[in-house]
Amino acid sequence: MSDHILRITRAADNEHDAEYEIVCPYKHPGAPCTVWWECEDCKELPTNPRNELQNQLDRDGVSQVHDLPHQMIGDMICQQGDTCIVLTGHTDYDFDPDDLPAGDHPVVYETEEMCTYITLPKVRQS
Repeated sequence: MSDHILRITRAADNEHDAEYEIVCPYKHPGAPCTVWWECEDCKELPTNPRNELQNQLDRDGVSQVHDLPHQMIGDMICQQGDTCIVLTGHTDYDFDPDDLPAGDHPVVYETEEMCTYITLPKVRQS
């Protein structure tokens, strides 16, 4: 997804030291970038009910469980969070934000095992 923005600001007296933040354009929860956490309540279920729930989620996809959306991610029963995954957890960049000029820069993100990787979108040349 390339609809998130890396906002870089620099102090007038120090061009070399940048401050940056990711800006998410969505309202949460339910946005495509909403974080999903392992559900602690479901994790504590006895084996048979937990297995039945896992089978149901594998079959149905996202389902309401104790009034919250749940889905299987890998072998975990996860519940929908209320914030952007790009703004949570550990973030790595494949570039140095200090090398970019001040301003807003569109970025692409990918997530893998609770780490978010931020890249600059490739520019298409015709």
